[in-house]
Amino acid sequence: MHQYIGTILAGGQSSRFGEHKAFARRKNKFFYQYSIEALQAITPKIYLVSHPAITDRFIAKEVTIIQDTPSFQGYGPLAGIYSVMEREQAEWYFVLPIDSPFITHQSMEVLLAHLEDEYEAIVPIVNEKPQPLISIYNFKIKKKLFSALKSQDLSMNSLLTQLHVKFVEEFNEDSFININEQRDYIKFIT
Repeated sequence: MHQYIGTILAGGQSSRFGEHKAFARRKNKFFYQYSIEALQAITPKIYLVSHPAITDRFIAKEVTIIQDTPSFQGYGPLAGIYSVMEREQAEWYFVLPIDSPFITHQSMEVLLAHLEDEYEAIVPIVNEKPQPLISIYNFKIKKKLFSALKSQDLSMNSLLTQLHVKFVEEFNEDSFININEQRDYIKFIT
C-alpha cells in the first residue's frame, strides 16, 4: 500500500469554458501537466480521472488514466476521489483539479507538512474560502464518500461538514487561480 496517491480530477464537462480545460495551455503546457508536476514532488503514484470523451487524448506516461466507477459516472469530484480509492488503497490522497494551472509542488508540500493522523482531510483556506479540490483526504473517508454518492449529495463543501478537517491558511492565492471560463483564461493566461 502506498502512503500517498495523487488524484487529478478531469472528469467535468467544461461547459462554461467551451472546450475541455485539460487541453488548454499555459506557457506551451497543457493544464493537466501542471497538476502532474505538482503531485510528482509528493508521490510517483498518480491517477488522472478523466471524462470518457477525452480519455484517449492524454499523453502522460507517468500517470494512470481511469474513469469514474461506472455506478457513479458523471457524479463530479466526489466520484473521482472515490474511484481512485476504489482502484487502489493508500493512506492519503492528494487531490487536484485540472483547471488550476498555477498550482505548484510548494503548495502540496505545505499541505503535506500539516498531515496529522487525527484528521480526515487537510484543506487550504484561500480568501476565506475552503478549497476542497486542492486538498488531501484520508482513506478513512471512503465510506462517507460512498454514502454521499449513493444519496446524490455531491457537494464537496457538504462532505467537508461530515469530516474532521484541518484547515490551513498559509498559501499564496495565485497558486489557486481556477480557470472556469474563457474570460478567466484571457484575464490570467493571455
